[in-house]
Amino acid sequence: MNKNILACATFVGATLMAAVLPAQAAPITFTLQDLSFTDGATGSGYFTYDADTGAGYDFSISTTDGVLPAFTFDAMNSRFYAGFGFGPNNLIITTGDRYINFSFLEALSRPGVYAINTASSWECNNCGIYRYVASGSVSSLIAEVPEPATALLMLPALGFLAVRRRSR
Repeated sequence: MNKNILACATFVGATLMAAVLPAQAAPITFTLQDLSFTDGATGSGYFTYDADTGAGYDFSISTTDGVLPAFTFDAMNSRFYAGFGFGPNNLIITTGDRYINFSFLEALSRPGVYAINTASSWECNNCGIYRYVASGSVSSLIAEVPEPATALLMLPALGFLAVRRRSR
């Protein structure tokens, strides 16, 4: 019986130690919702963002005609930057001449819906002509997966139940 208690205690201790390790978030794909600009133009598309590394990739964002001509930003013609001096919750996609900047009040660290901060989100061509974002949000409808720590905390309980059942 003492061996079972010692084995169970060791297992519980190891599991609890593993549970305190930080979880790594997976990259999240966000879709633009109801994006409109002050000149009446609209936008649509998606981007994938990894909050842990600050990297963005696999993106395609299209805008319609307005004071600027219609354009599509994608990985073939543009680069994706996070932060870039405009704040921690800022994403900018640029061709070198054409820019689109999205700012958010919250970090895009988990799936959900995030409003675009219209006070500091815009598109420009060589930054001579601007159009500002009038409304919009980004959303990700991926179901949340329990963090590894949560799943690992269930293991000691299951182990305890197994040992208890076996001793009967």
